[in-house]
Amino acid sequence: GVPAGILVGRVGIKRTYLAALLLMGTSVFMVFSPGFAELVLLRLLFGLGMGIIFPATGPVIMQWFRPSEMSVVTSINVVAMSLGMVVSVSTAVPLAGVMGGWENVMAVYGVVALAGGGAWMLWGRVEGGAAVAPLLSWKEIKAVLRSRFVLLLGVADAACFSQYVALAAWLPTFY
Repeated sequence: GVPAGILVGRVGIKRTYLAALLLMGTSVFMVFSPGFAELVLLRLLFGLGMGIIFPATGPVIMQWFRPSEMSVVTSINVVAMSLGMVVSVSTAVPLAGVMGGWENVMAVYGVVALAGGGAWMLWGRVEGGAAVAPLLSWKEIKAVLRSRFVLLLGVADAACFSQYVALAAWLPTFY
């Protein structure tokens, strides 16, 4: 979250969000990946895009909605992302059978991300570009990252995410 937040501050919300969607869209090349290394690279690029999207969504919500609406919109956003992951994981195998392989399914997911990037370019409205406030120096960023509170929040977030992954990946094997 912190590196993506810095990127939003330095480059601007619109460009950062677009770059994240384009990184996720690289999955369209999955059908052309000849080997394991290319597959891993494309999945890493997709994951990098997802890692940028999550923290970049906060500033978008802050600009688009009133303070009284932000908590509801953020909750809806988190639920929608979780449901999107459930739907994509649940439909991947059946779609792979219909579409002739998992590579084609991953390419479709990339097309969805690119379509989102196109929609963002057309209708995504945010104020300003890069941050107008003074930017943090690398020394200040390191100090924040070494803060006890930031480290504890990171551990708590990682614990919640690991539980989510465990339930989403292993629980279906028991049914």
